[in-house]
Amino acid sequence: MAYANGLAFSLGVEIFPVSSLELMAIAAQRAHRGPFLCLKTAHGGNVYAGLFVNGETAEMRHGPPCSVIPAIAGGLTRVCVAGPTKEEVPDLLPDVTVEDSGIEEADVAVLYCVTRATVADPGRLVPVASPINEASRIFHEPASSRHARRS
Repeated sequence: MAYANGLAFSLGVEIFPVSSLELMAIAAQRAHRGPFLCLKTAHGGNVYAGLFVNGETAEMRHGPPCSVIPAIAGGLTRVCVAGPTKEEVPDLLPDVTVEDSGIEEADVAVLYCVTRATVADPGRLVPVASPINEASRIFHEPASSRHARRS
């Protein structure tokens, strides 16, 4: 992240921040119906989880899979899942139809396509990008606050 920020600063350009969870959701929507639950393994048996609905981030959480996954996807009737821990999801969402997207990780080809499309949406560019980790604000604020800040 420091390298990207330094490079952008030295070139006088802005950065397109996109998370690996977002990239997995974008890749999954090419062949599947949403909503999409994207998961990344975190330290201590935790996960980073993102729920994406209609191309938007609906919810982001960090914590133990047994509490995070039901909290953000338990009210759904169906969900398409991406990420390395997707095999755990059906047991944690017994009343939800769970579809496997077949996607394990973010894909650099998807990043390239999304970044090229950013030319049409310069509102997503930022002067400095921050790494996403368990302390990131995105995991500790309601989705409505993120949408209001972006507008």
